[in-house]
Amino acid sequence: MITLRAYHPNDAKLLEQVRNQCGGVDGIDTLSNLNRPPTAIDIHKLALGAGERDGSGFVVAEIDTEVVGYASIRSWSEGVARIYLHDGHVLPRARQHGVGTALVLWAEERIRVLAELQGVTAAAIYGANAPSSECDRVQLLTDNGYAQAFSTVEMELLDLSCVPNNPTAESPFTIRSAEPSDIRKLWALNNVVYAGRAFVGTPSEADFDEFSDDATDLSLFVVAENAGEPVAFVSSRHSGSYAEVTEVSVHPGYRRRGLAGELLRRNLTKLRDTGVTQVRLHTNGEDVAGARSLYEKFGFTERCTHLRYRKDVVPERVYDSGVGI
Repeated sequence: MITLRAYHPNDAKLLEQVRNQCGGVDGIDTLSNLNRPPTAIDIHKLALGAGERDGSGFVVAEIDTEVVGYASIRSWSEGVARIYLHDGHVLPRARQHGVGTALVLWAEERIRVLAELQGVTAAAIYGANAPSSECDRVQLLTDNGYAQAFSTVEMELLDLSCVPNNPTAESPFTIRSAEPSDIRKLWALNNVVYAGRAFVGTPSEADFDEFSDDATDLSLFVVAENAGEPVAFVSSRHSGSYAEVTEVSVHPGYRRRGLAGELLRRNLTKLRDTGVTQVRLHTNGEDVAGARSLYEKFGFTERCTHLRYRKDVVPERVYDSGVGI
């Protein structure tokens, strides 16, 4: 019998084992910067945080008292809409027994409750993600009426020797490493870059805190400025021989001047000089700003496609399932 219940701290290690076993079957890449399996500590923080944040939730699934999966909910605003993203994982040998469907139905029910409590039922949207390699989850979402809205492509570069050492042309901009005083300006610049794009959340101070926390090595933030103000930047982070390019941002008024390519070249050169041999990044799969084409010129190739699904919340009578938010 399938049981859905509230989280207990003792579940964290069991759920970590669930995710690790899912990874082997679903082809999850442990280096992925989009779908890396969480640790027990990560899961514990996620579950506890679900009780503290508005528009969030967490539930544990059991079959005959054995922990076989879980689902979580988090939300954010995209323009006038509120997106409620639910994410579920089921032990491979427990699939085909209705657990995945039960978790989706729980999530949708809880989201209807949360949307009503937040007063956004007229503009509430279910969201769910799935790597293209995770066939069971893709099928589950499709069977439950979800449609693909967009995709994110994860790309990798395995040969940094092909990155040019010298610029192809002289830049009229001042190019330098970032300084602590730049962080707020770079975050604001990034918001301008993404403003108006579909499926982009409304910026918040929590987003700034996350952006600031990621700025651990400012030497890996390459900034272009004009008249003393940042107009473009590329940032990355690395651990040993592995690195991730986290942002490639150019102000709309300064595009088509070669800034993205030159800043990326300098950033990759820095990474190569530190001993990095593998670089990952992700970008919009539909190539809305031409970023994917730029990365391909540097030798990046597609590693995996991550599918993003949406489904309108249909207003109906809601009730509390009894499982803690």
